[in-house]
Formats: sequence, structure tokens, C-alpha cells
Amino acid sequence: MKSSSRKLVNIFRGLLVLVILLGLYNGLWADPKYRSQISSWGEIWYGLMLTVLLSWGILEGVNYFLQRHKFGHLPAYFWFITAGLNGGDLFGSASLLFEIRHYDKLTHSINNFFVAWLVFAMVKQINQSYHFKLNRFLIYYLTFATVNVLGVLYEVLEVIGDYYLGAVNITSRFDTTSDLIFNNAGLALLLISDLVIQKIQARRLAKAANAETISSTALGSDAPKSSS
Repeated sequence: MKSSSRKLVNIFRGLLVLVILLGLYNGLWADPKYRSQISSWGEIWYGLMLTVLLSWGILEGVNYFLQRHKFGHLPAYFWFITAGLNGGDLFGSASLLFEIRHYDKLTHSINNFFVAWLVFAMVKQINQSYHFKLNRFLIYYLTFATVNVLGVLYEVLEVIGDYYLGAVNITSRFDTTSDLIFNNAGLALLLISDLVIQKIQARRLAKAANAETISSTALGSDAPKSSS
């Protein structure tokens, strides 16, 4: 890893540590009236702690695996996105934003757009490193499956938090179902965006190749013919 990238990664690691410390402060000492009650607050903020530790742990594990097998390392923006999402989670629950109708669903879509981005990038890097030669739609499928498995696991943690840790995650009968639907809305936006970008790039390459062929043909026709 280049020294500049390592410095950025360490800065974002520091931000993740800061999110954990702020989560502990708000969960243990902050006045409850200044935070949302519709969130995963318990004696400490279990939801935030689990999210930060799991997302950060998975990120470091994948990066360590790639480096150990000499396939390079993950880009610094992986840590930036992870720190940003967890920081946004902290801000949303430490304020009253979760009291706004449908704010939680919006965060599910936005968060899963970036989660899908990270998973998609990881799948592509592993595919390239191991020379699997997977086609793009299989990469899409692996991204779709992985993000949905992570989404289901997160909803299971929400249920555990509600039943055993005093959290308030599930606010209605269809809360879990709607969470998963909005998760897939963010995922679909990422995959559709990538597909559109690929189509545009393919058309540009085709036009450039066609223009080059026409130019070569024109040059060939303008060349002087040798007399017999």
C-alpha cells in the first residue's frame, strides 16, 4: 500500500474509533431527551456498536486476506465509505432525524447503495485477482446475493436487539419486510447505474473503433496505385 493511501486509511480508521467512542458516550452518559427513541438504543447503543464493529471487521479481514495472498489491497475509499455510513448512523440516532416519517427507510436505501458498491468492488477485485473470468451478470448476481444475506443478518440482529437488549428497531408489523425492500432499492440503483455506464462505454468504444476503421479505409483508398 502506498504511504499516501496508508495515511488516508489510518485517518478513516481513526474516525471509526471516534464513532465508537461517541456511541459509548451517547449511550452511557448523554441525556436521553436529546436522542431519538426510535433507534437501537439500549443501556449502550448496541445497534451502532454492532454495525461499526462488524463492518470494520469484515473490511479489515478482506483487506488482510488480499494482502496475505499478494493480490494487493483495498482502496482507501472503502474505509471512507465505512466511516461515513457509520458516522451518518450515529448522527441520525443521536439527533431526532429518526422521528421523521420514512427517514429510516431512506437511510436503508442510501446505506445499501454504498454497501452494494463496496461488495460489488470486492467481488470484481477477487474475480480479477483469482482470474475467475466471471461475466458481469454473474458478478451482479453475487453482489445481489451477498448484499441480501447481509441485510437479512442485520434484520436478525435488530430482532435480537429488540427482544433481549431493550432496543426499539421494529416499529411496525411490516418493518422488517419494508427494510429489506428499501435495501434492494439501493442495491438496484447501484447495479442499474453500473449497467448503464457499461452500455455507454461500450457504445463509445464501438464508435471509436468504427471511426478508426473508416479512417484506415479512407487512407488505403487514397494511397497511389503502382503502375504495372
